Amino acid sequence: MRGKKSPMIMGLIGAMLLSTNAFAAVPSDFSDFPTDWSAPAMTHAVQNGLLNGSDGKILPKGLLTRAQMATMVNRAFASSAKASLTGFTDMVPGVWHYDEMAKAVRMGVFQGANGKLSPNDPITREQAFAVLARAFGLADGKASSLDKFSDGAQVSSWAKGAVAALVEQGYVTGADGALNPQSYITRAEFAQVMDALVAAYGDQDLKDQTVEGNLILRTNSTLENVTVKGDLILADGVSAASLKNVTVTGRLVVRGGTDGVKLIKSTAKGGIQLANPNGTPKLTIDGKAYDPNGTNNGGSTGGGGSSGGSSSGGSSSSGGSSSSGGNSSTTQGAIVDAEKAKKTIATDAGTWLPLVFQDGYTSEGTTVTVDGQDVTQYVTNVTTEGTVAKLPLVAQPGTVTLTSNGKTQTITIGTAPADGKSAVYQKKTGYLPDYYLGHTSLALWDYYLTNYDNEGNARVLPKQTTFSTTTAKNEHPSYSPVTVLDEAGNGNVVIMFNYKNSAAQTGDEAWFNGIAEEGALELVQYDQYKKVLNAHLTYNKGTTDHNGMVGTLTIPFNQNNFRTNGRYYVRVASTVDGKTSYALVPIHVVNHDKPVFAIQEMPEYGRNLHFSVKNMVYGIADPVEEVTLTKPDGKTETLKKIDDYYLISQNLFVLYNDTTATNGKNHLDQKGVYVLTVKANGFQDAVCTFNVNDGKEVETPAAKAMRSYGIDVISGASTNIGGSDSSSSGGGYAISADLLFDSDLLANALVLEKVGAETSAASTVLDYWKTSVIADSVFNTGDTKYYTFSNYISEVNKAQTKGTMWLSFASYRTDAQATASQPRATKAVLEDGLLGDLQDSSTSGKLDYVKATVSGNQENSDVMLTFTGEKAEDYLNKIASQGLIYLNGDWRELDANYYTIKNNTITFQARCFKVGSNTIQLKAAGYQVQNVTFDYEKVNENVTGLSVTQEDGVVKIAIDGSTNGDFLKNLKSITLTKDGVSDTVWAKGVEGSDAVYYVVAEDYKSVDLYNVKPGTYTVSIKANYYTEALTTNFEVASSGDVALKPVPNENPTVSLSDTIYKLNFGSERATEDWQDKVTSVTVNGNEYTKCGTYGSLTSNGYKLGDITGYSNVELWIEGSAFTAVNKLVIQADGYETLTLKINKNGSLVTDGEVTPPATVTVPTEAPSITKEGSFLSYYKLQFSDTAKAWLEKVNGITVNTKQYTKTTGSASSSYYSIDVDNAVINLGDTFRDGLKNTVVISADGCVDLKLKIESTDAGLTATIVNDNGSTETKNVPQYTWSSYSLKFEPSDDVADYLDAVTEVKIGSKELRATTGDWAFSGYYAVNVKSNDCTIYFSSSDFSSEEAVVSIKAEGYADLTFKVKDGQLVTDNNSGENPGTSGVTVPTEKPTIEKNSSGYHILTFTGSETWVGQISGIKVGTTVYGEETSINNLNTEGFFVKDATQGKVYIRFPSNTFGNSDVDYNVVIAAGSNVDNLKLKVTIPSGFFGTPTVEIVND
Repeated sequence: MRGKKSPMIMGLIGAMLLSTNAFAAVPSDFSDFPTDWSAPAMTHAVQNGLLNGSDGKILPKGLLTRAQMATMVNRAFASSAKASLTGFTDMVPGVWHYDEMAKAVRMGVFQGANGKLSPNDPITREQAFAVLARAFGLADGKASSLDKFSDGAQVSSWAKGAVAALVEQGYVTGADGALNPQSYITRAEFAQVMDALVAAYGDQDLKDQTVEGNLILRTNSTLENVTVKGDLILADGVSAASLKNVTVTGRLVVRGGTDGVKLIKSTAKGGIQLANPNGTPKLTIDGKAYDPNGTNNGGSTGGGGSSGGSSSGGSSSSGGSSSSGGNSSTTQGAIVDAEKAKKTIATDAGTWLPLVFQDGYTSEGTTVTVDGQDVTQYVTNVTTEGTVAKLPLVAQPGTVTLTSNGKTQTITIGTAPADGKSAVYQKKTGYLPDYYLGHTSLALWDYYLTNYDNEGNARVLPKQTTFSTTTAKNEHPSYSPVTVLDEAGNGNVVIMFNYKNSAAQTGDEAWFNGIAEEGALELVQYDQYKKVLNAHLTYNKGTTDHNGMVGTLTIPFNQNNFRTNGRYYVRVASTVDGKTSYALVPIHVVNHDKPVFAIQEMPEYGRNLHFSVKNMVYGIADPVEEVTLTKPDGKTETLKKIDDYYLISQNLFVLYNDTTATNGKNHLDQKGVYVLTVKANGFQDAVCTFNVNDGKEVETPAAKAMRSYGIDVISGASTNIGGSDSSSSGGGYAISADLLFDSDLLANALVLEKVGAETSAASTVLDYWKTSVIADSVFNTGDTKYYTFSNYISEVNKAQTKGTMWLSFASYRTDAQATASQPRATKAVLEDGLLGDLQDSSTSGKLDYVKATVSGNQENSDVMLTFTGEKAEDYLNKIASQGLIYLNGDWRELDANYYTIKNNTITFQARCFKVGSNTIQLKAAGYQVQNVTFDYEKVNENVTGLSVTQEDGVVKIAIDGSTNGDFLKNLKSITLTKDGVSDTVWAKGVEGSDAVYYVVAEDYKSVDLYNVKPGTYTVSIKANYYTEALTTNFEVASSGDVALKPVPNENPTVSLSDTIYKLNFGSERATEDWQDKVTSVTVNGNEYTKCGTYGSLTSNGYKLGDITGYSNVELWIEGSAFTAVNKLVIQADGYETLTLKINKNGSLVTDGEVTPPATVTVPTEAPSITKEGSFLSYYKLQFSDTAKAWLEKVNGITVNTKQYTKTTGSASSSYYSIDVDNAVINLGDTFRDGLKNTVVISADGCVDLKLKIESTDAGLTATIVNDNGSTETKNVPQYTWSSYSLKFEPSDDVADYLDAVTEVKIGSKELRATTGDWAFSGYYAVNVKSNDCTIYFSSSDFSSEEAVVSIKAEGYADLTFKVKDGQLVTDNNSGENPGTSGVTVPTEKPTIEKNSSGYHILTFTGSETWVGQISGIKVGTTVYGEETSINNLNTEGFFVKDATQGKVYIRFPSNTFGNSDVDYNVVIAAGSNVDNLKLKVTIPSGFFGTPTVEIVND
């Protein structure tokens, strides 16, 4: 049956590497690829994905371990199903070969001995032959066939049949008359045997071909007009295949085929052999079901069928030859494990009849009857594959009968219920509550952790309640070789996908084409949590030749959050025909320099061995993933962390050999050469070879091979197949958590435990339930009150004492009272043992809301929400009776007067909504909260144009056709054009008093323009939501034709304080307009100068008062030059001239003289101050008796710009009281702790008294700080911009500035002031505290466009800056951020010292501000995290900055046990507008050296 390979078929079939990678290598990839006799076989093994190599080497003479051979056989047969390895004591989950050994055991090719699989042991030739005989389904040969070999008698008795089979078939011929059965097999020798066994591997459809030798089909394919001159083997990875006009001269061996194999006009002259370890294949021959007993099969098979031929339990296999006929491998009628079915299972989540199916059977297609009743519909799966299922019981069943594939099995369990009722719960719901709820303690990190699925969606609830026993198929296989960075730390990650290569399946090309040129790749954290690190990876898309054309994605290193070596995932999105699917690709980036391990003392038997380590600088987490030790006898052990080894630091590694320690073991028990191999995340493999001179003598593999072959060859025994994942979970503080268990998921985990088929995921679920959680309650989705778990289980137990096996939850809740409250938040236990995202009470355990349909959403129309479906009535009833409705984020419930509920519809009145986006939030008891968001569409009025009239110098513009004023309610801009020049008209107060401004009429149907100079104009008015501007022309006559308006108030009140005369004109709007038009003030014929502030009011100067809110119009005049009676003349544009007479004593002269008021002197001596009160504290200001007259006139007090209210009672909070008799003012306590406080006291006819109050060592002190007339403008304190907040370093100077802020604008929009630490839209909030001096803005006041922010503060320079997308825009001219102005990188090197606690201190003298702005530090390739306290510097990877002292505290890697000094490249970043500082820090070895530092900036 063995013939010559067909070059054509090899080229057509190609091969992709299955299981581990998606792409096979090529010989040129390896520097040590052989050129001797083994080259052809090694080439075929590489091309067909059996051998991978490691670090660019294929190691042809390396000895093959059992795990490596298992991997190669798995690849050859595309196996994926895994067996449980719990019965083997040397199998540890998490190592690279765990899954591979599980697959090999499931295939039936590896069985182990004495409870061990010995994965790291080299495999002998006879062991390898036995494995291959089982895999190929060969019947045992005759032992006499081995007599022709000189060492045939050395073949172990258990292996004779298998070795003889290979010899008789011609696959094994020996060398120099010997088989060498006890010698270890090399990788090249194994490749040679496989080359003899297999002529070709089929990974795609074949047509019109001839294969000279055995063909292994590895993927679902169609073969048409194909001749196989040998055996055709349908591998484990083939679930379905179609053979049309196929001739097989040997056997048809079916190891897969569970979904169906169709033979049409096809023959297998050597017979059909069924050898599927995972179930009975489904075969049809020319449309008829295949009978393995050889009847009714027609003549297509060329002979009888056979059941397999694999060896079992160490003895030779039964059956197996193509002509032996054989029997079915499943015992007649044994569909499920009868012994397990007889033992009903009682758990916390139901009582169950377990159905554990035998090989070849599942719940699918199986009919189940209990005591004569068909209960199939009530069978539910426990495992996803249906290999374990369960039936809910309420009573003891008598018999259970199962029927499947024409076979019947009846099992007697006990005595059926005497009353004739069913033992099975015969409803599909109600047996269990939907959920079990319990509380436990979780680490803070785990509590707030969000886990993501492969598509990047947050996982909340289980997607399934069954547990899978197989690995899901990778729909989009990929391959990414390890990326080795260059010396500069740069490199490119390359990911390959099937495209137009031979391995490409249908749809692969379209899937790769569906990857967008940008925006389709995300960088994902390499652990079970799959957190997105970079949502917008930069990459290049292309193709390259790699066994045919493959698609490539090239990703540059050193992108955002992609600057550290290590393992990552890349999530790749592809959109085909509008549907997006994803692939999650693991990548590995390693440093350029290989880690170097060197022994630090002479290795000795039984003594711990220390290794120095170089080139393994890492952060917090230990990067070591796997450590193996190959001993002189050739056997390799996988070492355990802590028990066997430990990486003490980045410089020191220890191999433990102390047998007196707990779990201690002497690893150096043999004399000879050892090889230590360390695989680490982010680093190339490290290999250290060393010699031990004492210990027991052993025969080395090389010596054994030389003795067997009689040759002088030394071959290596080391290779690398893969690596294990390592991840660490954060600990930290614990927090109480409520965990949610889906009842069916919990029941399935409990059943698997009872039947001994527990998976790792089920085990994790049970760990939570049985060891961590205290059960609290049970409930159904939508319940608003829960039932206590203890009460429910107690009632179940009572029912069980009366013969009922389980009390259904539906029965229990008919009489029980729900008394348990719903928790604030829950986390669900997921099907893989992880925890779902945190759910608050609005979603946890709630029914899905009934989705609303929106209609009537047009301006001025009522909006209707309509609900349909079977739950609509219940949903609306609960909203009507006890639900809540909220509108547009308002925390207050919407009053029921605004809506009605009728006929499955909620109708909302039009007055509820604004044009644009609106959100209605609906809360119904037992349902998830629903947010209904919709656009309330604008309805425009039909405006037709503009009409212009003029009256008293005012241009009045009416909006023609305006019926409700909508056009001007949405006013966008008014533009005046004169002589070809256009100018925007602003609202009153935006520009100067002489600028044109507009005032909109109260009915919004017209707008008035003021200050329009004579001339001809075009006016254009635009409104939001209106596409066309309204435009017209008009002319303004010369000013001589315009009548002057009278002054609104010709009799102001006058008060005098010192030499300042204050004229109060009242607060009427017309008076405000008059004040805006004031152009000059003269006294006794002398023109006075206009001043901006009270403090700048100079001799012969005047100041117009600030108009804010409802304040009065005031004119302040400096009157040091006043005479007895003074003539005051005030002129204003468009108004008549106002002439007043004022006495020097401050009275207004009307028709005759009046007696001037007595003057009052403002105190010149500061009061003493004490803090009084125990419960409600206040401050007592004690003045001298001379201040009593002044105290009688006090009419207002502000503390830190906060207006206080006068009270006759106790002074608390923002109230004040005055005790004139005792010359005391009591102030409520709103003072700022840690900062000076400003108190301003106003009195009728007097200037304000301004006090600064501060806390000193002597107690509280008050100082008078009245302005001295200085006109100096102060600079704005230094600030930074962050999260829509202007932040200042708290100080008294900063508090003064923030108190002086009078105006804040975004563009032309003036914001209103408030206080606190956040702001509403349209407001700015000023917070002045000892720990927070900030001006807060609302993000909703900023658009995506660039916005100009301007801030005015009395006595300070104006502040203007720009913001775009929430970020401060840098001045293009200066290149500096205003918040970092003047900050430069240090030019003098810092000092460095080592603290006794192990961390180092860098001191930057004179660069304190720069230190305060440090935003990140990188040591080597590790980014250090910032901490706030030096107490947190217990481990490497963190730093603390102290701006006040210019110090940086940082913990560098320890070099205490190093052999030499270690240099670290340190990069310090301090903001985007300051260059990075680069340092070289040298850490000496040992305890007493002195560290040094140098600046190495380019």
